[in-house]
Amino acid sequence: ARDSAVLDWDALSKPHHAKRLKLVRDLLRVRRDLVVPLLPRMKNAGEARFESDALTVRWSAGDKYLAIFVNLSQRPAPQPGLSPNAKAIWGELGDQLAPWAVLAAVGDK
Repeated sequence: ARDSAVLDWDALSKPHHAKRLKLVRDLLRVRRDLVVPLLPRMKNAGEARFESDALTVRWSAGDKYLAIFVNLSQRPAPQPGLSPNAKAIWGELGDQLAPWAVLAAVGDK
């Protein structure tokens, strides 16, 4: 049982494992550099909406906001409107969100 809870660092030589480690490191970097600095300015709960198999969550952070869009379907979904200066911090800005994709963005109100 103990062996199943011990990291196998040799597994990083396998492409699938190396790819997953890179993803986790990238996500942690985005959280540290771009999300955590907004937290002190988030004074209220965020707003969430679920419609047409897409989840939209938005938090106010002083004069900025953090928005996350998740497409939970096999079809492209329209991206909700963002401010013109919004910057994608995960995923890509565009007219549509690809199937099963996530977009996180920060912008000015």
